[in-house]
Amino acid sequence: MKNFNSNVGKLQSAFLTITLLGTLAIVLSESRPLISTLLIVVTITVAFVNMLRLQQLSNDKKYGEKSELQKGKNNEFTK
Repeated sequence: MKNFNSNVGKLQSAFLTITLLGTLAIVLSESRPLISTLLIVVTITVAFVNMLRLQQLSNDKKYGEKSELQKGKNNEFTK
């Protein structure tokens, strides 16, 4: 259960990162359009990876299996 709570906390911090990057992209959109565009691309990439991890956790909870995220093996969050 400790790994699961740890992964949920990391997913929540990823959502915070998405929010902050999006806000920064909006603020910089007028003065620095290239940087703003790059931030939007990074934000979309982080959000996509985060949604895949959430889907994996959801499917594993639904079927009662432990995922690699829950086991804490072979993922970059546990390194």
